[in-house]
Amino acid sequence: MTRAGLPFTREVRLRALADRAAQNPFFLSDCEGSLELWREAALEHVRRDDTGAITMWSTPSSYKVTDRVLEVGLETWGPGEDPTEDQIRQNITDLAAGREAVAELLDLVDRLAAERDALLGRLAPAGNRADEETAVLSEPVRPLSAPPASVLTEPVHRPSAPPASVLSEPVRRPSAQSGCPVLSEPGAGSGGVYTAMLGAAELHATHQAWHAAEHGPHPLGDAAGLGGLRAWRGTLLRLGHHDLWTHARDAAKQLPPGQDVHEMHHVHVHLRPERSTADDTSAPSDRWRLCARTTPGAVPVTLATIHTLEFS
Repeated sequence: MTRAGLPFTREVRLRALADRAAQNPFFLSDCEGSLELWREAALEHVRRDDTGAITMWSTPSSYKVTDRVLEVGLETWGPGEDPTEDQIRQNITDLAAGREAVAELLDLVDRLAAERDALLGRLAPAGNRADEETAVLSEPVRPLSAPPASVLTEPVHRPSAPPASVLSEPVRRPSAQSGCPVLSEPGAGSGGVYTAMLGAAELHATHQAWHAAEHGPHPLGDAAGLGGLRAWRGTLLRLGHHDLWTHARDAAKQLPPGQDVHEMHHVHVHLRPERSTADDTSAPSDRWRLCARTTPGAVPVTLATIHTLEFS
């Protein structure tokens, strides 16, 4: 069944952008006429408020050329002095804000899609519902018989009072040497153990999803060549995040004349729950969908979209 929403190739690009933005956030600095866009990881002496927003920072004395993403020198030190430079500030601010907003918008798309799928799952054909209701209503009603008298007259057995020897047993407090639980060891507090358990569960779910993508009843696409290449929704992918250019080269070797690799992306996919509705006629591989990398059971994939060449 066709899923209403973003076109697939556009969603691929947006998912990849959201993943890059989450792993490599940017920070826009407007100080004394210098408008600079930095990788947050390159900043020094960073302080944040309760919401996580940066309130204090310093730029590094030495950095890689990719750490400072953008630098624009302006004559004015703040907005409201020159309309042209105000527009420059707004344009760059919009670019930085738009990059951060992609993940939030995709999260909204995911929640709406989940609500839609849940609604469709509840909308079984009217005939089937009527049959089910009829079967339930036509079941003869059998009045409950009175409970057996033996149950009502069963004597109540109360535990006898503990012997005096038990009550007079002296209370023994644990010694300091014996009071060394595992959770109190350095670096292994209860919160750390709980976090480790969650991480292990998430890793197990990812391994299960990865195995399902290759060997499960609903595999992710079809095998399409050496090196683990798989064809899925008009793309060629490989499980895991690999070098993009190497993947593009390997994928191009499998394409027939007239087709070429258009774009390469690192994205994530997950297997959506199965629905047993009459309108769900999708192929097994269509149950796999693009998702955020934080989605439980998300599987990283390296994906190449295919472009059909046009010859004049």
